[in-house]
Amino acid sequence: MTLPVSNGAAPPSAVRKIVTNMSSLIASDVINRVTSFVIYALVGRYLGAFAFGQMSLALSMFYTFQVFAIAGLKTLITREVAKNPDDSAKLLVHGSVIVVASTLLSLLALLIFMEVMGYNDLRVFFVSFKDLTTDASWFGGWMNQANTGLVILIVCLGLLPFALASICEGIFQGREQMTFIAYVNGPANIVRIVLIFLLTTNGAGLYPIAIIMFVSHIFVMLAEWFFMQRLIGMPPLDFHASYAYYLVRKSLTFLGIDAIIAIMSSMYLVLLVHYINEAAVGLLSSATQLITPLNILYQSIVLSVFPIMCQRFDPQNPSGLKRISSNLLEMLLILAIPMTVGVLFFAEWGLVFVYGKAEFAQAGEAVRLMVFAALMQSVTSVLGRVLVASMRERVTLRIVTINLFLTFVLGVYFIERYGVLGAALASLIATVFDLIQHYIPVAMMFKRISLLQIAWRPTIAAGVMGLFIYVFQGQPELLTIILAVGVYFISLGLVMLLTVGGISRIRLRYLGAST
Repeated sequence: MTLPVSNGAAPPSAVRKIVTNMSSLIASDVINRVTSFVIYALVGRYLGAFAFGQMSLALSMFYTFQVFAIAGLKTLITREVAKNPDDSAKLLVHGSVIVVASTLLSLLALLIFMEVMGYNDLRVFFVSFKDLTTDASWFGGWMNQANTGLVILIVCLGLLPFALASICEGIFQGREQMTFIAYVNGPANIVRIVLIFLLTTNGAGLYPIAIIMFVSHIFVMLAEWFFMQRLIGMPPLDFHASYAYYLVRKSLTFLGIDAIIAIMSSMYLVLLVHYINEAAVGLLSSATQLITPLNILYQSIVLSVFPIMCQRFDPQNPSGLKRISSNLLEMLLILAIPMTVGVLFFAEWGLVFVYGKAEFAQAGEAVRLMVFAALMQSVTSVLGRVLVASMRERVTLRIVTINLFLTFVLGVYFIERYGVLGAALASLIATVFDLIQHYIPVAMMFKRISLLQIAWRPTIAAGVMGLFIYVFQGQPELLTIILAVGVYFISLGLVMLLTVGGISRIRLRYLGAST
């Protein structure tokens, strides 16, 4: 990837730093998302679609309310630290105090939401004294017949440690020290996966899984504080209400953006519960989780370059930001386009392979629609960061506000009529409008940005790969996938050599350094 530095070539050390940070973020996000993916897979495989829907709702509520707990501070802190690393300690102290208050408000809002949605049966919290003293069977029943509201509550108790850890991660990202994030998330998630695997395979219900998830957030928070102290030392406990107010005011736009995105992400699940049941939520979540690895990859690559985008933005001359954004878009599309083609062929097989039950194959058509949405999101993830790096976050807020309205209207219309498939179709249509809204302001700022010019090489190579898969149908799926990946990269390499030139020209174009 080319850095927009003067007169050209990126220093090798800068390229290495980007690659290191990118690898760390990808590794961290991969482990985080793989953990969620494994949890979903284990719950779906051993506890069925209804329990899968319960866990999906709990994690969806956690994702939604963690946005309010973090209060938009993570993105703001990343940008501020990238510009002035000396403010790290001050931002850590004030950010931590703010998220403690915002998390308490978020938990209160969660309780109100649960009351409105009817997840308010407090009988699950109580066991009679007679049962406690005369019969132990109540414990097995309580552990294996999960109440949806209590599962949500236990999982969401992890909001406070998660929010405090997010402040640390914002500073790590701003200082381009993403390796610390990987150091923490790797071991924590491996332990989480092992424990949940042991529980589900031995017949445990959702409550022990929820408790492990809550406790693991505490350990992640403590570990990140440890690395933060090693990085910047013990911060002075110097709190100023005026500076905290300044941060809150500056973060409101980011909070609005993140909150609307989170609400949109959960809206289809809530509508499915309203119109159908938790089993339908399980089917939609199974489709979403099959696409999740693609989104992990796209977001991690973009986030690893975001601090550089902030540093290099020049309001008088955006050509440097345009250069790095164009190369970033091409890198993402090189990955996203063939993955989209592959999912189109292997949707049902992938669902059954992952979740181990034929009932999940019903979500195959939904997966095919959602993978096109994921392809467009790979583009908007770059365009959205361009807007934030260029201090145009209010444009992003306007976009996501319009998207919220569209998501609700489309969701109500399509989900009531078509269920899970309607949710996927609504998501696809909303994503098309989202891409258009992001493209117009970025194209105006850069004067011109041609997505067709960026995408045509991987599109040709992916077409060759798709033809190979079609001809090779009927063979073992894993073998077909492995061979198809090889066909794609060979085709892409040939297209690159014919259109860009030799290896040295390709390196010069994408790394900014020649041999």
